[in-house]
Amino acid sequence: MAITYANILPSPPKNGMPYATSVTVPTVEADLYNQSPAVPVGASPVPLIYHQAISADLVLVLVGATGPTFVVLQTDMGDGVYVDLAWIRTLATSGTLTYSLAAGVGGANGFQQTRALGTDPLASGSNQMPLGSRLRFTGQTVTANTVTATIRYKLLPLR
Repeated sequence: MAITYANILPSPPKNGMPYATSVTVPTVEADLYNQSPAVPVGASPVPLIYHQAISADLVLVLVGATGPTFVVLQTDMGDGVYVDLAWIRTLATSGTLTYSLAAGVGGANGFQQTRALGTDPLASGSNQMPLGSRLRFTGQTVTANTVTATIRYKLLPLR
C-alpha cells in the first residue's frame, strides 16, 4: 500500500490498455491504433481468446470540425471481414467529448453488415453479439486535422 502525504496529490491510476493516444482521426475511415510496437498493415493489434467482452473509453477532442465524426468498434473471425459491434457519431464542431463503447455480451442476434468502410453510420448504436478473434477501432471525420481520439480498453472475462 502506497503512503499518501498531506502535501502530495497522487495522480489517479489508469486502468485498461491504450489503443490510441491523441491520434488524428483521418478523413478516410482507417484503424486508429497508434501504440508501440506498430502493427503490420492488415493485422489487428488486439487478438482475443474465447469468453471475453470489452469495455472502452473514447475521448474525442474537436477543434473546428465541420461535419460528422464517427468511431466504430469492430470484430472479425481472423478472416479480415470486420463487423460493427458498437459505434458513436457526433456532429459537434469543438470541445472534448467522452464516450463508452462496450461489446461481447452473448445473446441471440442476427444482423447484416450493411455499412461499407467509410460510410457514415448516421447514428450511434451497437449490435449484441460475442466477440470474434480480433478487435479494432476505426474512425473518420470530415475536416482534416480537426479531431483527435484517445482510446483505452479493457478485456473482461465472461466466466
